[in-house]
Amino acid sequence: VLFGRDAEVAACLQRLSGPNPPPLVVTGPSGGGKSSLVRAGVLPRLRLQQGTKVLVPVEPGDSPLRRVALTLTSDQSGDQLASDIEELVVDVDGFAAAIDRSIAGGARRVVLFLDQAEDLVSRGKPEVSRLVDRLARVDPERLVVIAAVRSASLDDWLREPALAWFSGADPIWVRPMDRAATTTRTSATRPTTAESSE
Repeated sequence: VLFGRDAEVAACLQRLSGPNPPPLVVTGPSGGGKSSLVRAGVLPRLRLQQGTKVLVPVEPGDSPLRRVALTLTSDQSGDQLASDIEELVVDVDGFAAAIDRSIAGGARRVVLFLDQAEDLVSRGKPEVSRLVDRLARVDPERLVVIAAVRSASLDDWLREPALAWFSGADPIWVRPMDRAATTTRTSATRPTTAESSE
């Protein structure tokens, strides 16, 4: 459960409720609660929405394309998993095909959360371009993308042409909690019962 962030959570959910929602960027200072807001506030509420499948959050790290491919194939195992990951990495329409399989399994839309997405700025441009190209090929009615970006990295983020797809709407700002408010209302990151039972 996330306490003290009701307004920001509501703003995120509102952004994602309309038709063809653009990628949602959540930004704020390091340690200000961006990840907690999404992980403990937004994602648990999305899980409660019928027909919405929330994928395991991804930290892009040093191999963002492969890491996203891994979470898109999390239902697979063994040799099939390795084969599917390679297909998603090589095939420009691989992400769309993976989402199609999730839709066929009963979901209407899939939610992908990229945590610490500022890492994409410092990665090789060819791989970032390939990742964004694959994400952009999926119907936004079927794939919802949320990215948490440290505000100190926003200038570099906005200057990077490969990341322009993420700039379809203004970001949601997460400011540090008021110290006075935390004496009576604490911001916690424990997942909801629905989340912890999965």
